[in-house]
Amino acid sequence: MIWRREEYLSHMTFQGSEREMFTELFGPLIGLEEEWRAQGATQDELSLKAFGWDSVKYAWLPLDIGARSGITPRVLEVRGDLTIAIDELGRTTHLSNKCATLPLPVTYPVETPEDWYRIRDWFTFDEDRIDYEKLKGMKKLKDEGHLMLIHMPGGFDMPRSLLGEENLCYAYYDEPEMIHDMMAVCTDMMKKGLERIMDYVG
Repeated sequence: MIWRREEYLSHMTFQGSEREMFTELFGPLIGLEEEWRAQGATQDELSLKAFGWDSVKYAWLPLDIGARSGITPRVLEVRGDLTIAIDELGRTTHLSNKCATLPLPVTYPVETPEDWYRIRDWFTFDEDRIDYEKLKGMKKLKDEGHLMLIHMPGGFDMPRSLLGEENLCYAYYDEPEMIHDMMAVCTDMMKKGLERIMDYVG
């Protein structure tokens, strides 16, 4: 069953619905679809429709919340099983090609408050963070029952990406003003972006 956005929101905010949603949380395991197909599974079985799975139509609102660093990610070296690269935050990362899909940062752009104030503009709001062409069709999708989704910076994940986990845990005690400013900058970016988007989508 496909739930309309109003039904989904009512259910998820405990305002009442006729039944629980029946859904698989993470989707099939890697390689499972190929294995099922080899066993003769139908397309409805592969898509999980045959099992009465529930779903909701959704659309991602076009607000870019990424760091505007101007840094182009690039591979520095492939050393056996290890890929060493620079990401969009300027971090050196290591990726084990045999056992991982996400690279592990080994350096971070922020070690001191001065580092943060040097790069804080990476996260400030700018009109070109919104793709107004894509936004034009969003109200129609909402009226057709699509759930409107938006990415936003995580209160722990965003500073962790800049400082690393250990340094962030210390910074909450040692540099609270810096952490507060990080949250304030990202909050301002989201607030301004959402205000403009709501003018279009309603």
